[in-house]
Amino acid sequence: MASKTTMASDAPLSFMTKLSEVVYYHKPASHGQSPAPRLVLLASWMGAREAHIAKYVRPYQSLFPSTPILLLRFETRHFWPTFPWKRRLYLDEYAAAVPILRSVAEELQTSPFSSDKKSPEILIHIWSNGGSISLTTVYDLYKKATTVHFPRHAIVFDSTPGLFRYQASIIVMTQGIKSGLVRLLVTPLFHFFSAWYWFFHIFLGRWIPRLKGFLETVADRHNDLSPELGGRALTEVRRSYIYGPGDDVIWEEHVEGHAEDAKQKGLAQVRLERFVGTKHVQHVRGDEERYWRIVKETWEGVGFGSEDEQQLLN
Repeated sequence: MASKTTMASDAPLSFMTKLSEVVYYHKPASHGQSPAPRLVLLASWMGAREAHIAKYVRPYQSLFPSTPILLLRFETRHFWPTFPWKRRLYLDEYAAAVPILRSVAEELQTSPFSSDKKSPEILIHIWSNGGSISLTTVYDLYKKATTVHFPRHAIVFDSTPGLFRYQASIIVMTQGIKSGLVRLLVTPLFHFFSAWYWFFHIFLGRWIPRLKGFLETVADRHNDLSPELGGRALTEVRRSYIYGPGDDVIWEEHVEGHAEDAKQKGLAQVRLERFVGTKHVQHVRGDEERYWRIVKETWEGVGFGSEDEQQLLN
């Protein structure tokens, strides 16, 4: 396990303990009590800056002041773990999250066959495909580390999951680059990678299943109930999707299609929350009160009735 480090006091996430380059943990002085989550697991979007992540972590501290928070970050280098040594480094960075999850799960001794499947024990919130990938990665590491079932949970999908889109991939990979010169120099490389991905994983993947792209594979995993490939979804209680037509990275059709697939498979309670006029991972800016109400209600199980009932809540 990676050693714990203390962050600079002026850093936006300085109140959290850095367990690895991408895993952070905050444990309040007092322990969470029911009905608060035993743990909040956050998985940020690719290249998210500390200041932007902190704007989501702080409200969670207000909502659940006695609940520990586990944060997973996702960087551009994680999107292309091509070489074996890079893959090992990628997994080692996320492995630091497993002991925290295992400790919570062992304490709860969660089982998908327990008598109470209606109440989640932890709350998960993921942003964009970066958060989607890091959550799936950590779950795979968790499954290899213990036989204890993953805790029952509610999950918020913000601006995810999405399938591959050429132009969207360029937007995502360049959005964190401030220097115009650097962007000019690296953009051709990003175009090369995106074209390569499309040819091998989208074009050839239509006929050769093993070449199917990992964005598509990860999206499928969130709705997979098979013990071999799914697993996490077996202990999922409910989910909410936060998305909108103004997202230039994740198409709303992809999100709605994923939600419909979940419903068809009978997987948990599903709630769609469409924000108009907001951009990728910025839906909270459109209506902050509504956004955090959705998060709170996803945990509490409120607003998961008929579509008419959901419209009344909005």
